[in-house]
Amino acid sequence: MENELRRALRKINALDRKPDFILNGGDAIFDAMEATKSDTKKQWKSWHTVLKEENSLPMHACIGNHDIFGWGFLKNPTASTIMTGKQWAMDELGIAKRYYSFDHDDWHFIVLDTVQYKDLAYQAKLDEEQWEWLEKDLSESKGKFVCILSHIPLLSFCHQIFLVGDDGKLITLPQGILMNSEPLRIKNLINKHDNVKLCLSGHLHMQEEIEYLNVKYLCNGAISGNWWKGAFQEFEPAFTIVDLFPDGTSKHEWVTY
Repeated sequence: MENELRRALRKINALDRKPDFILNGGDAIFDAMEATKSDTKKQWKSWHTVLKEENSLPMHACIGNHDIFGWGFLKNPTASTIMTGKQWAMDELGIAKRYYSFDHDDWHFIVLDTVQYKDLAYQAKLDEEQWEWLEKDLSESKGKFVCILSHIPLLSFCHQIFLVGDDGKLITLPQGILMNSEPLRIKNLINKHDNVKLCLSGHLHMQEEIEYLNVKYLCNGAISGNWWKGAFQEFEPAFTIVDLFPDGTSKHEWVTY
């Protein structure tokens, strides 16, 4: 895995038009949720070593489900023990808050935390504290176009055909694992703000573009593809180059490496 990550970062950093920054869509490591502390430490050490040696670009990250330590083993979970696993990921990713926003040129970027604890695993949703913050942040974003980054897609088609068994039949996963579990609520909020133009995500290892109510939703695959074993359902390991323009439009290119 380390060699493949190096190869991807080398290609990104060698682009003729160097990006302003990298948006890391989460799942920097695999899989802290059910790994030991020792293995998790090794994974983060490897991550930092590769970044230090191969990347010169600024990075803004969001939390992926595989980044979170220990949720698969929690007994009698409390708010504190739940947050402990997520805090470790935040510290390693260098983010002070699990959700946040920042401005760059004509655009306002919102980074969400879509991974919430549920039953020794997770559910894709925003907690109420985050909903309140998001509503306020969007109301204060007037004058700039908005790009939202989340690990798990806010809206998606690919989640319906994500996992196929050896017999070629779809495997049903618990609701809220593959896509935001409150799509109507997020649609209604975004629809109140016509400056929201683009929503980026990962999680599914597949690529899709959806245009819905004048907002573009991009699920951008994964640089690991099929867990570092080639393509996942026809989608090769890849990263995405996104160009954002002063008029609120955007274009993207999925790049294999």
